Amino acid sequence: METETVRLIVSFLSGGALGSIITHKCTLARERRNRRGEFTGFLGSWLVDIQRVRYGDAASTYTAYLAKVSDFGGQATMIEKDFWRKQKFKQMCTPPLTSKRRSARRHCRGLPRRCG
Repeated sequence: METETVRLIVSFLSGGALGSIITHKCTLARERRNRRGEFTGFLGSWLVDIQRVRYGDAASTYTAYLAKVSDFGGQATMIEKDFWRKQKFKQMCTPPLTSKRRSARRHCRGLPRRCG
């Protein structure tokens, strides 16, 4: 009788713990998806702001770029922990005009001509 009570208590507690762990993992995955979605939305709005500038107007393009570059750093910091290769992500998120490793033209290779 006593062992059955102990088994019942252990099974009840382990089932609750397992449920809590599964719920926690699902919550973390959902939050990660939400952060990435917000970051993608931010990048999209920034791109639209830059694309709305008249083609060939370098000064206005640079002004549109600078308008959100500081927000970009904050947004990137929020999702940085979601990536396994954090150093690679940080390198990709370094703004081209402040990068010490690359010139702006090399950083923007493969992007539309407007960038570099």
